Amino acid sequence: GQFTAETIKGIGQLFKNLAVNISRQFSSDAKVRKAASTSIKSIGDNMAGPVGIVGTIFPAASKAGLTQIIMLVAIISVSLAVMNILPIPALDGGRWLTTVLFKLSKKELTMKREEKIQTVGFAILMGLVVLVTILDVKKIF
Repeated sequence: GQFTAETIKGIGQLFKNLAVNISRQFSSDAKVRKAASTSIKSIGDNMAGPVGIVGTIFPAASKAGLTQIIMLVAIISVSLAVMNILPIPALDGGRWLTTVLFKLSKKELTMKREEKIQTVGFAILMGLVVLVTILDVKKIF
């Protein structure tokens, strides 16, 4: 429960910092824009996708004990579960959000319409996966 709460809190803080610093990019003060740009860069530097995680874990795993490895697997599993419930189309949270929005608007959610929504969400998600993987590989080299 504690890891789940911390993961949700961390994701919320990430999106908050990202939104604040993106909005600061439109400031008329050059110092504010530079600080925001530096902050956005540090957010990107501190994130990793599967390639970055594996590149970090394997060298450290040989030195860690079994308990630490099991704890790391648990943390990754909780993080994946939390990410899956985010309201992003093509994930479970996205399907839930789509269903709720159509029920609230009293429009019929046909299979064809839902497939289009989920396909667009999946395409965006796959584009993000490719981008994160490219950035992870660049960090390694």
